Amino acid sequence: MDETSPVQNINPKIWQIIFIAIIAIVFTSVWLETYIYLNAVIWMNDYVQANPWTIIVGVLVFSLLVGLCEKYLNAPNVIHGKFTDSMKGKDRREIIKHSQEPFFLPFSRSSPGQV
Repeated sequence: MDETSPVQNINPKIWQIIFIAIIAIVFTSVWLETYIYLNAVIWMNDYVQANPWTIIVGVLVFSLLVGLCEKYLNAPNVIHGKFTDSMKGKDRREIIKHSQEPFFLPFSRSSPGQV
């Protein structure tokens, strides 16, 4: 009796690889342009430059948004777990909840990469 393996050998075609690469490049380009624009609008405008106390208020507001995402949306962090645990999601709603925090974190200026 010939037993077939339940795992199929799937070989992606070159056009599939190029298509996914183009999607990744476009997404990264849009994200970086959006980040540069919002960073200039939020932190580099004349009002913020003239009133240094607004930087502290902005940091507190964005840090509060990150904390609220962690607490009420159960957004994972890498403080109490592994990096790979923070990227996992069981269903679509959970993945959406996990994707909220990274949108606020770069603008909080309190993230480890923003020293």
